[in-house]
Amino acid sequence: VEQILLAEARVAKRFWLEFKFLLPIHIAFPGRTPRAKDTANRLLDIGYHHLATNVRKILERQNVPTALGLLHVARNADSNPLVYDLMELFRSDVVDAEVLRFLRLKKNPVEGVEREVGHFLHEINERLERNYYLKDFKRCHTYRYYMELQILKFISAINHQKVFEPLHLPTRH
Repeated sequence: VEQILLAEARVAKRFWLEFKFLLPIHIAFPGRTPRAKDTANRLLDIGYHHLATNVRKILERQNVPTALGLLHVARNADSNPLVYDLMELFRSDVVDAEVLRFLRLKKNPVEGVEREVGHFLHEINERLERNYYLKDFKRCHTYRYYMELQILKFISAINHQKVFEPLHLPTRH
């Protein structure tokens, strides 16, 4: 587990360095720091919270306890480490990509993230409702459906002590 966490930390450091170069020049991004005051970090925090809420709802509908975790650990009685473990599957597709798109479409620096939150969350929800063709089903389904399917597939793999093999979305929808 320590080797996995070390590898993940190294990849995350590289990811955020590259992420910075994809942002518009007028966006100051010191790197990923939760609860930081800069625009990109604030939008990432908001997006991750929204994504966590969606993943938690899926797990609750399936009566899966969220207090258990694989890599994340419970920090207090209200923690949901399984939510954070599973949202790793979707973070880049949903939140990271939307933060980049959202900020790149802005002609001027964003003044006060608070005024943009509603619009940003609307764009995240639009992304979750976008249809993708799932080859296994020979039809289109929303990204939200894909998320639920991935989570159910993960739960099934754990319950049957099998290797989890995620579904892959096409790069185009």
